[in-house]
Amino acid sequence: MTVNTALQDATTGIETAMDRRRDARFPMGSTIRVQQCDGGSSNWMSVQALNLSHSGVAFLSSQPIAVGVLVQVELPQSRSSAIGPVRSCQRRGNQWRIGVQLARPFLGLS
Repeated sequence: MTVNTALQDATTGIETAMDRRRDARFPMGSTIRVQQCDGGSSNWMSVQALNLSHSGVAFLSSQPIAVGVLVQVELPQSRSSAIGPVRSCQRRGNQWRIGVQLARPFLGLS
């Protein structure tokens, strides 16, 4: 497989994954708070939000969170929160990009 073929395959995979998303993603640049709900750390972590949708949120964290772990995500400025399982956790340099599928949209947002 050539480098170009591998790049095309990777690009196609990304586009396919994006096409499967149910909701539009909106970029975010603010700090949000995250807490593990099922036996992990009970401490809130401040993390850098990357994007937000009706059904999910992605953020950068200094600590990994295992796929399947239930977390509560809070948007501090609006005091709204949502709960859902971690669906992806990928190392990005010295941080982790974590994606959460929300069970319900953020409470408190209209």
